[in-house]
Amino acid sequence: MSRFGLARLRACVRWGWPLIISLIAISLGLTIFLALAEDVLEQEAFALDQTILAALAAAASPALTRFMLLVTDSAADVFLVPVLLVLLLVWWRNRRADWLALFISVAGAFALNFLAKNIFDRARPDLFPHLQEVGGYSFPSGHSQAAMAFYPVLAYLIARRVDPKWRIPIYIAAGVWVTLVGLSRNYLAVHYPSDVLAAFAVTVPWVIAVIFVHQCYAPPPKHST
Repeated sequence: MSRFGLARLRACVRWGWPLIISLIAISLGLTIFLALAEDVLEQEAFALDQTILAALAAAASPALTRFMLLVTDSAADVFLVPVLLVLLLVWWRNRRADWLALFISVAGAFALNFLAKNIFDRARPDLFPHLQEVGGYSFPSGHSQAAMAFYPVLAYLIARRVDPKWRIPIYIAAGVWVTLVGLSRNYLAVHYPSDVLAAFAVTVPWVIAVIFVHQCYAPPPKHST
């Protein structure tokens, strides 16, 4: 890294509440993931997994299933890849750093998920019939990781360019949608709740790192307020 790059990085690292909250979130995410991963390796049962899946199965309906399939598809590669390609065409000339941040966030999450699934080899739940055809391993949830990597970073990239009064609603909307994606994986009975929680926990540190680097090195938005 150049001397200029190191100077900019040092300028970004300022002690304050944003840094403290980020460090707490990173520590909490890694702690939760490691605790769940240890239990999965030891093949321990999660009583709460069964309770939540049973409650969601009891609440199932055709209309709710259609909605949950729509939600879950919003974090599938068949949706995210075309969206990223469209954003590439729209952003590459004037917002290249924004597109790279979003792409790196999603690509990193996919890579982490592929690695983790092949390490833990957890079978998918078979307590209830799957409401969507799936393959591969269960831990952690790939859709949940993709949602956590895509929507919060997209929200951050949008929020930094709009009037400050809209920033909190944008972040809330992203958080609600990510939560719905995780819930959809449980409702469709293709993932344990612990798969979803682990996916969120392991992706949060990655997302924070991507946003931090973007804040340090991306040019300021032209129309920020």
